[in-house]
Amino acid sequence: MRALAMVPLMVALACLVAGIFGMVHNQVSFTMGPSYFYDLKFAQFGVDGREAPRLGAAIVGWRASWWMGAFLGLPMALAALRHDAPLRAFAIGVAWAIGVTTLCSALGIAAGYWLGEDRIADLVRLPRQKTGFYIAGMMH
Repeated sequence: MRALAMVPLMVALACLVAGIFGMVHNQVSFTMGPSYFYDLKFAQFGVDGREAPRLGAAIVGWRASWWMGAFLGLPMALAALRHDAPLRAFAIGVAWAIGVTTLCSALGIAAGYWLGEDRIADLVRLPRQKTGFYIAGMMH
């Protein structure tokens, strides 16, 4: 019964980790393609990113990601209860989720660079200076 009481704490921790991951992730994607935020994400999330765009990108990252902690954290927490050391098992699950998400983001960046500006511009019919938009989008 005591272990079951840890579930809300584990889910809250997963929400915190997911939100922080989103904030950091958006710092990288803002570097790849600021236009992705100026043309889409700031308006989508109601964030004024003109004066402090990096802070705005972090806010967007938090808002877009924290809830995934609940979505993934609850089943991971319940599964962790089956182990002798539930917090350790939960931490391993969170580490795996971060690792897989980071790998997928890196693959998106690699795909964007592999395609190159000319191919991206041809595929989506946009000016070359907007290719960062699509590289950041592929990362997301």
